[in-house]
Amino acid sequence: MSPSTHHLPPPPPNPSSTSCLIGSTTKARYAYVSQRGYYPDEPNKANQDAFNIVRDFLSDGSWFFGVFDGHGKEGDLCAQYAKRNLGNYIGRGCRGKTEKGEIERAMTTAHIKCNEDMHRDKVSEGKGAKEETRERNERELSY
Repeated sequence: MSPSTHHLPPPPPNPSSTSCLIGSTTKARYAYVSQRGYYPDEPNKANQDAFNIVRDFLSDGSWFFGVFDGHGKEGDLCAQYAKRNLGNYIGRGCRGKTEKGEIERAMTTAHIKCNEDMHRDKVSEGKGAKEETRERNERELSY
């Protein structure tokens, strides 16, 4: 295919933007936008990016902002798995922790555990798992 016949993907949508109060005194403004990468040989390749924002993350006014950038053949599934699960692992691990060292250890453990469970759940193996995960993602996104 010559360069003049390549179809470029559409530009990203307008980012969504909002602001929030974190704790009693800190105001934050955030925006997000995502665009599927350009793959001339795979024009229907899924977007491998995901994000998650959880208000009142630890029931203490804190927020969780997660950005997940999948890579590889099943990168879209990995990003969606992390979006659905990593916050829960971090929340369970960090709840009640106040010291920097214990929070860092809890965060590291949460990331490792999420990755291990993702592989154990075989998110990235085979068409059946991919179709099942896509159906679950579509159900979650439809609410």
